Amino acid sequence: MDATTVQGVLANEGTIQDFRIPGPEAVEDPRRLDGAPFLTFLAWAALRKATGVARIQSATGTSTLLGFSQGGLVTCEDDGRPFTGEVLQWLAEQRIVEAPRLEAIRTASAGKPILQALFEHKACTPQDLVEAIKGAKERMLGRFLQAGRWTFAWQDTPTVKRTDPVVVDLLACIVANMRLMTRNSYASDLDPLLKDVQGRYPNNTGTLTPAQADLMLSDKERKVLELSADGTMTLKEGVAMSLLSRTQTDRLFIIAAFLGFVEFRTLGLPKGGVETLEKELKSTLERLKSEDFFLRLGVHWTSHPKHYPAAYRKMTDRWGPASRVRQHTPLTAEIAAAIQELMDEAYNGIQDQSARMEYRLRRFGKETLIFGTDFLYKQAHLAVFREEWELAQEIIESAIDIRPKGEFVALRNGIVNRTIRKDE
Repeated sequence: MDATTVQGVLANEGTIQDFRIPGPEAVEDPRRLDGAPFLTFLAWAALRKATGVARIQSATGTSTLLGFSQGGLVTCEDDGRPFTGEVLQWLAEQRIVEAPRLEAIRTASAGKPILQALFEHKACTPQDLVEAIKGAKERMLGRFLQAGRWTFAWQDTPTVKRTDPVVVDLLACIVANMRLMTRNSYASDLDPLLKDVQGRYPNNTGTLTPAQADLMLSDKERKVLELSADGTMTLKEGVAMSLLSRTQTDRLFIIAAFLGFVEFRTLGLPKGGVETLEKELKSTLERLKSEDFFLRLGVHWTSHPKHYPAAYRKMTDRWGPASRVRQHTPLTAEIAAAIQELMDEAYNGIQDQSARMEYRLRRFGKETLIFGTDFLYKQAHLAVFREEWELAQEIIESAIDIRPKGEFVALRNGIVNRTIRKDE
């Protein structure tokens, strides 16, 4: 869901609870931004690659204008205070330009942009100015990451007027701040944020580019995401096998989930990913076409009919409209639907006893049916000898369902009435 205008309240707790609304959730429904932390707002703008302006106002009436272009911050200015003042303050605090020299250059260059004058007087290098502008913007953003509440109003625009060429990468900024906010946290603090997905399978979404990974993640973190977010193991298993500490791994997956670098699915993938799953499903479909109706449903042709409904429900859960395997790709959904059709055919084909008898005779042949039912007859007697009456009754009823022979019926009656003796 996209949005042209969004407004509401941004509310920070100033703790790791400010990770509570991931960016992808806000992108899907911008109404989630009302009451969300500022970090979620930044993730929303970054993931949308938004171009527009946001006005953020504090309870005291202080107003700040933020301008974004393609998901990066390009403008950041308080009403009544030029952004240049923030840059000069940053330069002075970093001792790149001492206050006396700054004032001297300002006096000597009246009417000229002060940043240009600083460069011309060799008070700082171009790199110093870039770092100062970037640092000033990031510091202004940092004000809205503290505990507090602000009202905001967002407007999509075709372009945003720039005051300088420096763009703050929002994704990198978010990651840096999430690391800062969790620097004193332990696994016991972070675990609750991942509690709901511990038994699920993390999958890479493809939104984390190699360039972003190099910028935001360490070598070990990239490796852990590569190995643990391939859809073949649960998050809990991935944490146990991680190259990082428990706390570091928790932090990595919290960041990755907050920015949509991974998504959590209830169904795991085989090694090789979705492509391998699709290949295996195709193979399963072809195999099932050649199997008998009973084997398709996961029962033997000698099984008691009372087991058929449960077997069919199990297969419908696995392949039917609500099955998890259909959630991966359109192709997996198509193949699963074809498999479910085979299950429907099998179940419908053996529901009626006379239809079952005819199908078994046609599929397996008379000699196989005689051999199988005679074996069941002996097994029923063995169960009687062990006084396993319920088992004996189920076995002989299975034989009767296949071939209602007189001595089979007599044995069943004897079992039901408990009139048969062990030595018979």
